[in-house]
Amino acid sequence: MSEKPILFRKWTLKWILRVGVLALVLASAVVGLVLKGNLGSVHASGASAKYTFIVFLDGGRPELYNSTNAPFINSLKTSGANYTSAQAQVPADSVTNIMGAVTGTDATHHGFLYETFWDRQYNHLIELDETPVLPPGINEDRNVGRACTLFQSAKAAGLTTAFISKYPAYDILDGPSSCSVYSGSGVDNLQTPTFQDFLNNGGTPSAYDQMNFDTIRSEILSSNRPNLFGLYAVAPNTIMKQYGINSSQTAAIINFEDNQIRQTVEVLKQAGIYNQTDIIITNDHGNTAINTTIPDSGPGSIDQFLNDNGIPTVQTTADRVALVWLKNPLQTPQAYALLSTSANKAKFGIQGITLGPAMAQYMAVPANRTPDLSIWPTDGSNGTPAVVYAGSPGKLAEHGGRGASDQNIMLVLEGPGIPAGYTYRGHVWEMQIGPTIARTMGLQLPNATFSALPGC
Repeated sequence: MSEKPILFRKWTLKWILRVGVLALVLASAVVGLVLKGNLGSVHASGASAKYTFIVFLDGGRPELYNSTNAPFINSLKTSGANYTSAQAQVPADSVTNIMGAVTGTDATHHGFLYETFWDRQYNHLIELDETPVLPPGINEDRNVGRACTLFQSAKAAGLTTAFISKYPAYDILDGPSSCSVYSGSGVDNLQTPTFQDFLNNGGTPSAYDQMNFDTIRSEILSSNRPNLFGLYAVAPNTIMKQYGINSSQTAAIINFEDNQIRQTVEVLKQAGIYNQTDIIITNDHGNTAINTTIPDSGPGSIDQFLNDNGIPTVQTTADRVALVWLKNPLQTPQAYALLSTSANKAKFGIQGITLGPAMAQYMAVPANRTPDLSIWPTDGSNGTPAVVYAGSPGKLAEHGGRGASDQNIMLVLEGPGIPAGYTYRGHVWEMQIGPTIARTMGLQLPNATFSALPGC
């Protein structure tokens, strides 16, 4: 037999092996170049997150956070998940919805119907703002809550936590001492510089948020870096109220916040933890453009009108909704009949009234805290005035009610285990944020009544 075919086969085999090795080397080089070129910009797939960075942007209207005003946030949609039909709970108040996000449940269960409400168990006002008001039976703001927070869940797992918000009452984020997994304060480093004091001392909304983002970036680079951390960025809501939702000033402040988030993500990369970090960007509520202000108290108000007609109130919380607690709840039908006449609906710009237990449709019937009447103002559709029951004349936007303008929010996630380029167009709730973080970080959120977001 001739040796040529054998030599040919040996040469062919050597050639194939050499080409194969060369291909592997080239492939490795290409992969190396790709990884090097995207170092810190591609999350590890399927891994648990060691860190979570969450930003609540005060004031929604997700269409304003577009590729022009917020290019970086929109770039996260390519490398993460975008939920195009996300909503905040009604009544769409900051306290209600931020607490919903960090507890994984609704106002019925976590107890925060609004920033200010009446508690019939204590027969006393509870107010969670710049100067908190608590009843005699509650000694800490955090014990107003009835559900464990995500921060307590993190502490139970041995993690460290930090958050920055706009005034001291946000120590409610610490969670109640009755929490089953961790009874201590959930936030190791809670900073609450009072926003209004900052403005009164000559500061600007953007400077306030800049200060807080700078603090977050310093924490990321510190030796005591927290595992679960974030902030409540408040400037957009203030600017929308002052200049209008569609103003150039609003577009500029959204772009400012976008840049702050971009800079913070760069610091995550600098610290070498980007590939281990979940990033959640969302709003606490939407905003409605308004043009008609009705007083929240005194002459011309619903509260005064009820009292003048022999129906005394103990508390009226007025905003884009008027939540009314009557001195005698048995007068609720009488109050409803009085306010439901055509003349009085026109006088007070009333779109609808929800009575007591019917607030269950909005998941907002906390025991001893449910208002007797929830009065919803007209929203400017079909020729009706856009009414707000609070604030000084000239305010151009407000929130706190029901409907798409108050409820619709932006929700973008990116991180380990978050599918890149995932878009979900079905309805989701802000309350699903907490369960999602708990799942990706391997935590227990014991009082959650909502599931994690789809796709995560």
